[in-house]
Amino acid sequence: MKTFFNLTIMAIAGYIGYLVEPNLRYSLTGIEPSAVEKAANTRVMLQLDGGMQLDLSSLSADQLPSQVRVNIGLDALNVGDRQIMRIEAGSKVKLLRIEGGNAVVSPVDLAFVGRVPVGETDLLQQVAAAHSAKVAPSASPVASEMSEPQPEPQAPIVEEKVEPEQPVAPVMEPPNPSADEPAIATDAGNSDVVQVMKDSVTSGQIKEFTLAQVLDWNPAADEVVDGEKFQIGLVSYKAETIFGIKTLQAKALVRGGKVQRWVRPKSGVEIK
Repeated sequence: MKTFFNLTIMAIAGYIGYLVEPNLRYSLTGIEPSAVEKAANTRVMLQLDGGMQLDLSSLSADQLPSQVRVNIGLDALNVGDRQIMRIEAGSKVKLLRIEGGNAVVSPVDLAFVGRVPVGETDLLQQVAAAHSAKVAPSASPVASEMSEPQPEPQAPIVEEKVEPEQPVAPVMEPPNPSADEPAIATDAGNSDVVQVMKDSVTSGQIKEFTLAQVLDWNPAADEVVDGEKFQIGLVSYKAETIFGIKTLQAKALVRGGKVQRWVRPKSGVEIK
């Protein structure tokens, strides 16, 4: 019983020493802890556009880049063979995982493992760029379409024709057709919108999602876009984003029995 008590005390003391060792070593020897030791028990928060903050430790392995570039040199250790491999500054290495504020990396030989503070790599820049590329804006109207004033309709032209010694009477002539007048929307046809959308996805017309990712298919009311009438279809689908798997939507503009283009329902931005 006494032996078990002593072992427990030693384990607790060892754990406390592990936590405070860098600071304790500095107070006893004057040797400051390394950058890796300082970052070990920290948490890195990434500031994104729009005031959002992202905890780097909350990202899963498939949400992190496979490689990072290191800004400083570091040593990678092969524990089994007790060998050290030097990784020079500017090298690209495999990113294994995140531990606190450190990136655990490996060179070509995965038996060698090293640690480097996240701030000494391009990891944060890669994550921010991936967030900007994958998260579409809620609305992106084309400025020229929104701000350009529409021309006023022309008033009918009234001319007067005077005959000698005859009473003057106004003659009304119809106005000439104007190119500025809105075009009359033509018929979009009458197709099975859901089947047309499925055929479009199956044929690979859109690369954003596959048939297996779609959760539901729904026809919607016809719309007039750029003077042409389209049948409308809506789909909801699952997609991998930087914040995990999310449900997104796409709208199909159908005309003549074919999807003419896929767009975002809110912004109208075309989806390829």
